[in-house]
Amino acid sequence: MKESTLVQIKSEIVTNQDEINKYKYHLIMAKLEVEKTENKIKELEERRETLLNCL
Repeated sequence: MKESTLVQIKSEIVTNQDEINKYKYHLIMAKLEVEKTENKIKELEERRETLLNCL
């Protein structure tokens, strides 16, 4: 195999791994957003219950 082909393949492998890492990071951040949203909903539901109990 030509030297230039090997270099090109190695470069693509690095680029591919970078893309994988980027998407994994985005997935982690999306999961954190879901968790924050779920916590906010829980907070609001608890507040609603407290207010209803005041009636």
